[in-house]
Amino acid sequence: MKTDEAVSKMEAAAEKFAADRIAPAQLYKAEEFPMEIWKAMGEAGILGIGVPQEFGGQGGGYTDIARCGRILGAAGHSLGLTVSWMLHLAAARFLIMNMGTREQKEDLLPKLARGDITMSLSISEPKTGAHPKHMKTRAVLQDGSYMISGEKAYLTNGPIAGMYAVIAITDEKEEKKQFTAFLVPRETPGLTVGENMALDFFKPSPHGGIVLEACKVPESAVLGPFNQGYEAIVKAFRDTEDILMMGPVCGGMDRIGVLLAEQLKKAGKPSDEKLEALGLYLSLCKGLFALALHGAEKLDRGTPDPDLAMIPVAFRFMSKKALEVAQTILEDVKPEEGSELAVTLNDLIFSGRIAGNVSKIKQKMMGKAALI
Repeated sequence: MKTDEAVSKMEAAAEKFAADRIAPAQLYKAEEFPMEIWKAMGEAGILGIGVPQEFGGQGGGYTDIARCGRILGAAGHSLGLTVSWMLHLAAARFLIMNMGTREQKEDLLPKLARGDITMSLSISEPKTGAHPKHMKTRAVLQDGSYMISGEKAYLTNGPIAGMYAVIAITDEKEEKKQFTAFLVPRETPGLTVGENMALDFFKPSPHGGIVLEACKVPESAVLGPFNQGYEAIVKAFRDTEDILMMGPVCGGMDRIGVLLAEQLKKAGKPSDEKLEALGLYLSLCKGLFALALHGAEKLDRGTPDPDLAMIPVAFRFMSKKALEVAQTILEDVKPEEGSELAVTLNDLIFSGRIAGNVSKIKQKMMGKAALI
C-alpha cells in the first residue's frame, strides 16, 4: 500500500509533467498522437501508475489512477491524451494484473509501465459493436495453436498498440456464444492495423480497427478464464472503465471551471446570477470528484459490490447538470470555435453519451430490483 507521502509525490510528479510537457503542446488542437510525449510519460513513470513495483511500475491502485487522471486532465489541458493514458493503465492493471498468468505479468507489465508497448482491448466489431449475439471474430484450436479470424473496430489506442487483447468466440452452447480473450502481438502474421479514425472528440487519442486473417497464437496466449471472457472480462472491464473515466472527466471539468472564470473576467463585471452559477458549477465539480474517488476505492477493495454500478449512473447525471450550468454561464460570452474551452466542452458532452444505452439498462434493472 502507498503511504500518503508516496501518493502526494506521485500526484505532484503527474502535475509537474502535465504542466511542463503536455499543456504547452496544446494537444486539444492536435491531429496526430504525440509519441514523444507518450514515451516521456513512460520514462517519468506516469504510464506505470497502478502497476506493482515488483513489475517495474510505480505501485498504487485504482484510487491513484483516479487522482492522477484528474490532475492530468486539469493541468495537461487534454482530455484526449488523458483518456488514452487511463485506458493504458486499465489494461495493465485490470487485464494483465487481474487476469494474466505469472508469465504474462512478468513479460508485459514492465513493458507497459515503461511505455514500450500499449495494449488495446479489442471487443467491438464493425456495425454490431460489442453485442455478443452479433460478434463474429472466432478462434479455432488447430494442432496446439489458435487460429483467430475476424475484424475489430473503434479501438481506443488501436493504431499505436503493440498488443491486442482480442475477444473471440471459442464455443457455442445451446446457441449461446462463449468467448475467450487472446493476447495477439501487433507483428503477428495476418494482423492488419487500420488507419487512425478521424473523430471530432478526444483528440489526439487514437482510435481505429484491426483485421485478423488466420492469426496464429499459442495456447499460452489465452488471457483469463476460457469460454468466460464476456462475463469475466468484457462486462467487468466496462464497469472498471466507467469508474476510471471519472478521473479524467473531473480533470476536464476542473479545467472548464478555470476557463469559465477567465471568460467572465474578460466580459467585465459579472452579474450575481453568473457568479452564483459559477459557484454551483464548481460545487458540482467537487461532488463529482468525491463520487469518482468513492468508485475507485470500491474497485481497490476487489470484492463484488452491487452498488458499484450505481456510481457511474449518478456521475453521468450530475456531470450533465454541471455542463448545463456551464452553458448558461456562456450564454452571453460564447467561446471561440476551436478554442480550448469549446473543444473541452465538446469532449465532455460526448463523454456523457458514451454507453448511454448501457446506462439506461442499468437504471431499469435497479428500478426493477427496488420493486422486488
